[in-house]
This record gives sequence, C-alpha cells and structure tokens, in this order.
Amino acid sequence: MLTAPDIPVEFINKAEIPLMDATEFMCDDIKDFYAYWLSCKGKRNFPSRADIDPTDLLKFMPRIWMLDVFHDNPLRFRVRLSGTEIVEKVGQDKTGQFLDEIEEDFYNSLGYMNMRMVAQDGIPIWYHGKPSHRSTKYVRNLEYVMLPLSDDDQLVNVILCVTYTDFSKRQNVLNLKRGS
Repeated sequence: MLTAPDIPVEFINKAEIPLMDATEFMCDDIKDFYAYWLSCKGKRNFPSRADIDPTDLLKFMPRIWMLDVFHDNPLRFRVRLSGTEIVEKVGQDKTGQFLDEIEEDFYNSLGYMNMRMVAQDGIPIWYHGKPSHRSTKYVRNLEYVMLPLSDDDQLVNVILCVTYTDFSKRQNVLNLKRGS
C-alpha cells in the first residue's frame, strides 16, 4: 500500500537521492501549484483526478502535463495532456503516446526515474536543473513538480505535472524572429 511520505516534496538531484523538503526553493508558481494539490489531497494519501478542477488551474494550463500510469512490467507512461507551452517548447504534441515509444533510452533517463518514484512510491517530486532529453535542446534550465493522483487512494494512476523553463539566448532569438 502506498502512503504519502512524511516529507511532502522530495528534491531529487542527478543521483536520484531524496535530499530535503524543497518547498522553500521552489518558484512561486510551483509552490502555488503544490499548495493546490495539497488542498485537494486533504487527509488522504492522494487526490484523485476528479478532485482537480481545471478552472482552478487556469494560470498553469499552458505548462501542465499529465501522464496516465500503466503498472506493467516495466512501468509505462502515456501522455494524457500536454499544455500549449509544453507542446511549443518540445516541438510536438505527444498526447496519447507512450513515452517509452517516443523518447530515446527512456528507461535510463532521469525523467523515467522520477516518474517511477512518483508512480510506485507515491512521492511528489520537485526538480530544478538541466533538461535530460534532446527535445528540449534550447532549454537552459527547467523546474518541475510531479504529483501523484489516485482513483482509489492506493494505486497512483495519473501523474500531474507543471514545468517552468529558462531558455537559451538562441531560443529567445528564434522566438523573436517567429513573433513568439
């Protein structure tokens, strides 16, 4: 049985080691997003997808992504939702696709390790640092939080995420040329 951890958010470094409660280091929007998740969770282990009201998250919508969790062997993740800014920055809409089918070396990636921890252990993950895959080649740094959702308060079946990015000067120039 999965239970919510005593430490509400784990900071994961590149070695995948939980280090500390990271809320004091989060950007304000991610803190707000996390506070909303906590309010939906209440005293339960996890909120459900039905507890999340999209109208409460309008300011986050362009940066939100959601993953359906398939507890196969190995664990699989399908993109359920990808916000408009995520689609723009990654360069494609991955909605409906399994990450292991579209991401090179997915099972050895930092993203997979973080997703696995959220899905199997029910641990919310916060990350700040360099991106770990090629589809974000113009992203200098990113910050995200991955939060578990569960229909039965036991098995995590959805991961709710929001990502903020810092782009290189080259990407900023490309955006200006395109009128973005």
